[in-house]
Amino acid sequence: GKHLYRVFFSFYIEYIRQDEGLSLLAKQCTSLTALDLKGCYRLSGEGLVNSLTQLTQLKRIVLAKLYKLGDEHLEKITQNCLMLENVDIRFLKIEDRGNSL
Repeated sequence: GKHLYRVFFSFYIEYIRQDEGLSLLAKQCTSLTALDLKGCYRLSGEGLVNSLTQLTQLKRIVLAKLYKLGDEHLEKITQNCLMLENVDIRFLKIEDRGNSL
């Protein structure tokens, strides 16, 4: 876990609870710099935010097709993950409220 830097958390892993799986991954793999969560439609916004607060080295994250993710979750993610350089939010319904995410 200490030397794992990139993870593709596949939406094909339907037999596990995605919030719990991501939480376990975040606790065990704190050195992650890239995380692909594309299509993990069972992942809740709250579960994502709670897990990402532990991933302080995260530079790239793919959040495409996470339909339970809202503006407030994105805002918390960008406030807590200060190393982020690239955030893929394709296919999300995001409101333009003048905030710089």
